[in-house]
Amino acid sequence: MADRQFKVAQGDTPTAGKFAPTVILTDEDGDSVDVLTGTATAQANSTATDVAGLVTNFNALLAKLRTRGVLAP
Repeated sequence: MADRQFKVAQGDTPTAGKFAPTVILTDEDGDSVDVLTGTATAQANSTATDVAGLVTNFNALLAKLRTRGVLAP
């Protein structure tokens, strides 16, 4: 993969009556770069009482992050 250079532009995006900072990545041609947007499926807080339960909860989180594209499959 060739080295790519990106420019970062900052702005404000209205969110529920408030403004949240927004970062927009563009390539050398000024085109927007496809970045991860949105959210992953919610993961409930763990209520595990043993290591096996915690592993199950953690693996569920990893699966959701992989499905969302945050982690490689």
